[in-house]
Amino acid sequence: MSDIAKNQKQLREEQRIARQDERMRNAVEGKRRYSLDRIMTRLQATSESTIMMVFLVMNLGRLLRKTASAFFALLVSLISRLLRAQNIVPNHAAQAATNSPTKIFHFHASTFR
Repeated sequence: MSDIAKNQKQLREEQRIARQDERMRNAVEGKRRYSLDRIMTRLQATSESTIMMVFLVMNLGRLLRKTASAFFALLVSLISRLLRAQNIVPNHAAQAATNSPTKIFHFHASTFR
């Protein structure tokens, strides 16, 4: 093989790997793009149905994100209340947990008696 053929083969292989990596990242990161530019139906009725489905999926995704965040906020609140009721977490630590969810707690050994 000549050098040019080797370089082209290597370039194609690198491009294939880059496309494969991008596909894996999209699957992991959950990148989705809903675009009306991608509608390729020919009949008016099927185009309208496709457009309605795109908007339905977009709205359902937004609703899911909102309800999931509200659910987790409620879950954190309930867990902190349960821990306070069992005297596992002092009130000031539980209060800080509800005000600042990213705060890291350091408990003294006497807390768990």
